[in-house]
Amino acid sequence: MNEKDVQDCFKPSETAPQENAVGVHDRHDLDRVMLDTLPFPIWAKDIESRFLGGNAAFARIFGAVDAQSLIGKNDFDIVPPALAEAYRHDDKCVVARRQNRIVEEKIPDQGVRKWFETFKAPIVTASGEVVGTVGFARDISQRKEAEKRLAESEESFRLIFANSGEAILFCWADGRIESVNPAACKLFGFGEDEFRRRGRNGIIDATDPRLAVAVAERNRTGTYRGEFRCIGKDGRIFPVELISTLFENSRGEARAIVHIRDISQRKQIEQLQEEQLTWLRLHYNALAAISQGVVITDAKQRICYANPGFETITGYTQAEIVGRDCSFLRGPETDQETVAQIRSLIAAGQQFHGEILNYRKDGTPFWNELSIIPIAGDNNITTQLVGVLRDITADKLAKAQLRQYAEEVEELYENAPCGYHSIDGDGVYVRINDTELKWLGYSREEVIGRKLTEFLKPTTLPLFHAYFELLKKCAVAPRTEVEFICKDGTSLPVLISATTLRDANGKFQKSHASVYDLRDHKSAERERARQAKTMDAMSRHLLATQEDIRRRLAADLHDRTSPNLAAISINLGILATELSARDSSEITARIEDTRALIEDTTACIREISSELRPPLLDYAGLLPAIENLVDEFSRRTRIEVRIHCENRQLRQRADLETVLFRIVKEALTNCAKHARATEVDITLIRNKNANTLTIADNGIGFATYCLKPDTTSSGLGLINIREAAKFAGGTLFIDSQPGKGTSIHVKI
Repeated sequence: MNEKDVQDCFKPSETAPQENAVGVHDRHDLDRVMLDTLPFPIWAKDIESRFLGGNAAFARIFGAVDAQSLIGKNDFDIVPPALAEAYRHDDKCVVARRQNRIVEEKIPDQGVRKWFETFKAPIVTASGEVVGTVGFARDISQRKEAEKRLAESEESFRLIFANSGEAILFCWADGRIESVNPAACKLFGFGEDEFRRRGRNGIIDATDPRLAVAVAERNRTGTYRGEFRCIGKDGRIFPVELISTLFENSRGEARAIVHIRDISQRKQIEQLQEEQLTWLRLHYNALAAISQGVVITDAKQRICYANPGFETITGYTQAEIVGRDCSFLRGPETDQETVAQIRSLIAAGQQFHGEILNYRKDGTPFWNELSIIPIAGDNNITTQLVGVLRDITADKLAKAQLRQYAEEVEELYENAPCGYHSIDGDGVYVRINDTELKWLGYSREEVIGRKLTEFLKPTTLPLFHAYFELLKKCAVAPRTEVEFICKDGTSLPVLISATTLRDANGKFQKSHASVYDLRDHKSAERERARQAKTMDAMSRHLLATQEDIRRRLAADLHDRTSPNLAAISINLGILATELSARDSSEITARIEDTRALIEDTTACIREISSELRPPLLDYAGLLPAIENLVDEFSRRTRIEVRIHCENRQLRQRADLETVLFRIVKEALTNCAKHARATEVDITLIRNKNANTLTIADNGIGFATYCLKPDTTSSGLGLINIREAAKFAGGTLFIDSQPGKGTSIHVKI
């Protein structure tokens, strides 16, 4: 057959000879009719893969008017390039190998790609020359789709079989085991080969009387569902729920698929429920003594028993309760979703625990904490229900009041005059009230989610970090002062007092802090410090003024009165001499008395001047003045006083030497009046930077905590000595114990 013969086969006849018995004119017409009648496409190509012809099905697939219109075209003219390349490759393989080729490929059928099984063969002439290819294709799209669905179904079944939580076994009808899933191996402890060796009788308790009945029922109806006892690899016998179904495989062989579920836990629960019911039945008297309501109903929730607690809670008597459905306790406001949940759990044989709104006999509502326990009988069917009621209306009210209180506290915090915030373990704001936001000048969105330290003054950070670490370790940390930087750049000093919130394990969750604005407080402190500084200056000025007045008064007394008194004394002496010559003894005696009085007055004025301001202090200095004071003191009191001093020539400011002298004088006066001492040691250490004065006696001493201002004696007293040292800018320390003397330490 050559290329022309192939073309003649596909093209219509040009002559019209006499028709034969089947309605065709000649062999070519017959071939044409046969080709066009075939439902699958047929075509022929030359050695260059140009179409020589095709049947009607071929033309229809590629959307041509007829096959004649495709002659001379190639694959690139009628299909996308990728498909054309594939078709051209197949043609070349057929021509090169001179062999038939069968491939499955997608061919566009009027624009829709479908799966076709294509057969291609070489066209060989009588001389053995390959002049082209011929081919036909069969639509296998439905078969491909069926194969895909079958593969997906097999994959789904494989996944279900492999991942099912229930044991699945494939068996022969006689009980031999063909295969098992992993759940079966886990449940029984056998490997798949062990299952095959043991068979059905090796895993089911052969002594179970239900076995023969189950096999007979399955063979009769095709399926069986019931409970059995099975045996594990370790010899453990455990209850299971088993479903066995017969079916025929593709070869017509009888097989069985068996589903096995371990119901050991369910049986234990059922046994426990039965024991609970038995306990309830045997202890009705005990139930009568409890305050909770207990009610027992049948499977349809008709009440069989109610204890006195139930009567008290609901207001119904036993006679009004027994035989009624529990729904009489519900009202129009009872949550129907909860009712539906109760019904669903009871139908499934499961327990219910929750809250529901019920109504008493008098119509008043009450919140009921309800627990319902189903009691199962044979075949795991619920036969009774045990309900336990607890009136929690008061608890609900208390919780509502607590929520209201919490809301009020929340509102109080938000509008409190002090700041309030919470930060988490990383120091990030999770909450802040309006007062603190107003102080800082930020909006809530600008603060929440940011670290508190971002708003602190840098110099405050170390103090806050130390405080926060202590707060996380302890439930409560001491208060601390920090400084915020407000949005407008101003400083905000605050006092923070915080507590912590921790979880059940004691782990820090967040802190609750109250924040107090210290701006007014700081301003008041600065004002107090300024006033204290002013008072100190005024006090020092007052002391200096007093000393100056004393100095001038002493000078005036000495300079103005002493000369006059001396002149009067001289004049009186002259008068006394003249009168003695005249032998006027009485007048002379009176003059002598007047002279003695004048001398005594002069001595008193000298003593007063010395008391006001000892002259030695001005022209000789502190140490000579103290030595002169000590000499007079020892002569007058018979108390031995010793002076210890280094650097005797060093002079200090006049006001400082005056204060030290007054302190020594007042200390000696107090010692003479109260200490009952026999010895006193005065130690004076002087340098350019400080003066240290110590006055120690061996007197009776006293308890320093009893030290009070001396209101009965004259002089400054110990308290005033302390004030004098303070006004001079120094410090005073008094060390004394009963029976151990007193030491006064002054450092200026």
